[in-house]
Amino acid sequence: MTFALTCLRSGFILFLSFLVLAVSAQSDNTVAIGERISINSEVLGEERFLWIHTPMGMAENSEIPVVYLLDGSAHFQSVSALVDYMAGNDLCPPMIVVGIENTDRSRDLSPTKADTTHPYSAGGRFATAGGGPAFMKFIETELFPYIESNYPTAPYRMFIGHSLGGLTTMDALLHYTDLFDAFISIDPSMWWSDQSLLKELEAQNKKGMYKGKSMYLGIANTLSRGTSIESAKADTSMDSGHIRAIIATDEFFKAHPENDLKYGSKYYPQEDHGSVPLITEYDAFRFIFDFYRFYPSEFNDSTLENFIVHNKVVSKNMGYDVTPSEVMINGMGYGYLQEEKFELAETAFLLNVKNYPKSGNVYDSLGDYYSAVGKNEKAIESFQKALDIEEAAHTREKLESLKNPE
Repeated sequence: MTFALTCLRSGFILFLSFLVLAVSAQSDNTVAIGERISINSEVLGEERFLWIHTPMGMAENSEIPVVYLLDGSAHFQSVSALVDYMAGNDLCPPMIVVGIENTDRSRDLSPTKADTTHPYSAGGRFATAGGGPAFMKFIETELFPYIESNYPTAPYRMFIGHSLGGLTTMDALLHYTDLFDAFISIDPSMWWSDQSLLKELEAQNKKGMYKGKSMYLGIANTLSRGTSIESAKADTSMDSGHIRAIIATDEFFKAHPENDLKYGSKYYPQEDHGSVPLITEYDAFRFIFDFYRFYPSEFNDSTLENFIVHNKVVSKNMGYDVTPSEVMINGMGYGYLQEEKFELAETAFLLNVKNYPKSGNVYDSLGDYYSAVGKNEKAIESFQKALDIEEAAHTREKLESLKNPE
């Protein structure tokens, strides 16, 4: 695929961002962020609706991590857009987003029955609470198999929840640790059942129990006017119960690095309970995927080799062999081609062909290389291979130009 390659040495990352945007453009005039589907749950005895977003421009043989998102209908659009934006800027991997729509939120997002004497439970607000274990069984035995049999998933899962959903992600960290690799808990309801989950976390904490896991905690400002964090910690009233329980949870994790949890948190004094999710999710992704971004100071003969080494670091952190990015390698190939470093360009383009044999774009790019070095027969072969995979006007034009020179 041909692109303008001006100022590549000083603007390599900007160029790559342009590539991502270019290959992600949809072919018609619709802008679809995802699809809403339903599956039947025997565990829960009901139909469950899912909101599913898949990244555009992914090769068929790609393995894609999955974000499982609670309160799906509320957060699906923002999280899907955030993931695409961050992946497009090489801040995290492209990810599938699975938003789980609620039926009975209080039932599913509570690990235990509610304390009916608690003021928050007034009016039977949590009368159906305590369905968390069944909900997690649905996720493990029905939702995971469905997603993993219908989408090109990688063995990496993230779990995101807000409020009661944040309580559920904390519960998953403790009781369903192996189901997810990363957890984002947003202003969680750690006050639930007299902070029983925090007490369990403290009681069961042991060395290395969260090795390989990541958790990010976002804390909203739910303090009463004129109240400080320090004064809230000493308070015993219901007014500060929500934030007081979260602060205690944060202090627990910070005080116990021996459990090997990669833990980060932030208090957002300008955000309330409703506004805190988006900024928390951005910061959480930056924290969890701090190893992901490849940002060379300059583009030179070692950039391709350095990227391959970097990709091994990414693979180690992700827990599986990550295929080097088609877009990144493609950009390097064109960079070397512009600088007439033909051997390096060929290495890059052939690596993409090896890694993404079902992508028409990699053969189109290889054809551009062969055309540039005067190997027209090989160029024709590569362009034809690209068209056999996917018809593209620009590839067809280049093929016809080589077959019928003026």
